[in-house]
Parts: sequence; structure tokens; C-alpha cells
Amino acid sequence: MGPQVRMSGRGNSRQWLSNLMIIGGPILVCISLLLLFTLTPGPQPKAATTDSSCIISAEAKRSNLMETLKKIETSYFHILYPENIFVKSGATPEEIRQFFRPWDPTPASLKSKTDEANTLRAELIKLKINRTLLKLRERKAIYVAKQILLNNFGWAPFTKNYYTGDWMLGPDFFCWQPICDVFYNLNAVISAFKPRNVSDLRKLDHLFQQHNHTFDRYIDNLKLGVRTGFVRQIEACRAGIHDMHYLKYWNIFLYNESGKYSTPCHFEQRSVQRLVFLQ
Repeated sequence: MGPQVRMSGRGNSRQWLSNLMIIGGPILVCISLLLLFTLTPGPQPKAATTDSSCIISAEAKRSNLMETLKKIETSYFHILYPENIFVKSGATPEEIRQFFRPWDPTPASLKSKTDEANTLRAELIKLKINRTLLKLRERKAIYVAKQILLNNFGWAPFTKNYYTGDWMLGPDFFCWQPICDVFYNLNAVISAFKPRNVSDLRKLDHLFQQHNHTFDRYIDNLKLGVRTGFVRQIEACRAGIHDMHYLKYWNIFLYNESGKYSTPCHFEQRSVQRLVFLQ
């Protein structure tokens, strides 16, 4: 009996030691890892870096280049072409409600836009700038601004120039005139004019009346071109009317005032439809 008791005691000791290792081992590992991560210094925060290409050069500041470019941008979005305010970087709903209005095709307005573009371009050219001291982005900005102003805030030469008389010819083969995008512009900003009270509702009604005036005045411009003999060829007129009816304002052409505006199809689709029309 004696040896059996001693064997039982040894077995209990071994079992206790085994349990201690099973329970205490993970605890010891956790404590070690905790001390390791707590006492080990973490990575030092990196100093904030600024892209040097975005910093305005000293020459641009000295020559008032940035102020002139800002003036051009403000004139474009707030005064001359407020119908495009929604594409301005960082434009807020409040800014859209304040400045947006539809394209104005009255001759006086078109003349004012051309004259202002010429004035701003002359002002940009007169700046005394040492271009060798400018950054590449700044030199590019000067070139782009000059070309846009030369084309009266556009990329197509002559089409927005009042003195060429293009505003009396109607839409062209590609329908790239501002009249082709009147409802596109309205569709882009209409959510900002959601009425919340009677005053907002009246403003929205006034906005619709302004759009009516845009189309009425554009028709008067076409009539003026006919009276003066300044018209497109018959094929170009047909193509322009086709684009207006079937591509830009399809539902309105079909259903008149009950038609619902839909975004025009993509350029590739327009090209195919033009080819079908001309066959």
C-alpha cells in the first residue's frame, strides 16, 4: 500500500505541474508581448510634405499672374457664362443659386462677352513676366488662358465671337452652340433650386421664364440672319435642325410642353445617327 500511495502523490504533482504550464504559459506569453509593445518606441510620425509643384512661384506672385487668372475664372463663371457655374471646382449649392442663369443670346450680351474676353486677354499679355522663372504648370496656365480668351472662352474659333455673326446662323452640323446645351445645364443644377417656401418657388418660376426668353431670343437671332442674308447652306441647316430635334431635345420635340428632358446620347451614338440621317 505504501508504494501505491507514493505513486499517487507523484501523479498528482505531475498533473498539477501540467495544469500550471497549460494555464500559466499563455498568460506569461501575453504579459511578455504586452511589455514588448508597451516599452518599444513606435514609429516616428513623418513630417508633412507639400508637393513643390503646387506652390506658387515667386515670379507668379510678383507679376500678379495668379490674381489675373483668378479674375478670368471669376468673370467666366459669375458674369459671362453663369450657365456653366456647376462645372466650377468647389461650387456650392448656394453659389449655384446665386449666380446661375441660362445662356443669354441677346446681341448686346454676346457683344459684351466678346469685348470682355478681348480685354482680359490684353490684360494678361501686358503682364511683365519672366517665364523662365515660372513653373511648368504656370506657363501652361498662361498658354491655355490666352487660347481660351482668343476664342471667347471656348475652344472652337469664331463660334462665340460676336463680330463674326455666327450667332445668327443657328445650330451647326455638330450642334456645339450654347443653345444646344441649355437644358443640359439646367438639368445639372435643378436640384439646387428645390423650393422650400413660396419665395423659392417664385425664383424657380422666374428661372423657367428666363429659359423661355433664351429660346425666343435665339429664334429672333435666326430671323435677323435671314433678313440680312446671313444663313448657312441648306444641308447645314437641315443637319442643325435634325440635331436639335432628334438628339438634344427629342422628347420636347415630340410632346411639346409635356415632353420630359433626357440627357443626350454619347458622341459615338450621335455620329452613327448623323451618318444614317445623311444617307
